[in-house]
Amino acid sequence: MLPNTSMPRENCQPNTGRRKPDSRDIAIYWGGPALVNRYDPSLLREQDLLRADLIRRSNAEIEWKVSRGLLQVIDCRSRAISISHKRHHAAVATAPSGWQLGVDLEQIRPRDVEALSTWMASDVEAAALAQLPPDLALRHFYRLWTFKEAMVKARAQDFPADLKRNTLTMEAGSGRWCIGTAPDMFEGRDWALRMFEAEPGWLLSVVWKAPPGTSADISWHIESDAPATPFALVAACDGSSVR
Repeated sequence: MLPNTSMPRENCQPNTGRRKPDSRDIAIYWGGPALVNRYDPSLLREQDLLRADLIRRSNAEIEWKVSRGLLQVIDCRSRAISISHKRHHAAVATAPSGWQLGVDLEQIRPRDVEALSTWMASDVEAAALAQLPPDLALRHFYRLWTFKEAMVKARAQDFPADLKRNTLTMEAGSGRWCIGTAPDMFEGRDWALRMFEAEPGWLLSVVWKAPPGTSADISWHIESDAPATPFALVAACDGSSVR
């Protein structure tokens, strides 16, 4: 069963242009290939300077420049930051300083779901994937993947070794979806998830852990030279349940 199949698809209308996000916001910035022209190596963050000279394949080099170009044109001072890029596009998520934050962007393409699930999915997740027809299994695999990679980033874990330590499973009897965070599975109650999809085949998950009692609104920002792709909210989790 796919998560959230009964949930209405709520379009998240992005804001064009740039603004400094509200201090309570989680802001998601979306950019396309043209951002490669905005990349300026002199503006790289210290941690990126250490990676800037690594030898990359041509596509990976473009994606690096697109993602860092996007980061360089937004105001993210004193903010938690997470970056993801795929197929010459990039997403940057920001949140208040001190929050744990992760974002992952993927685009669906044919994969050997059964083989990959053996090293990225828990036994329960793998069993759920095996029960789905191939087209739904592929989409659910990518939903799990974006969630897991976002969590690995937010928890400063090792990729891909720790993918299995973050789980998204259905609670027996209630139909609610639960976040698990090994080794302390109760920590999953402290995490929130928003999952978005857009055509053609884009999936994006953002996860965060905020101080107790703190709520957050998500705002979208599209760079003026990026494709105005409307992302739709397909899953929302606060604490242990996914609507």
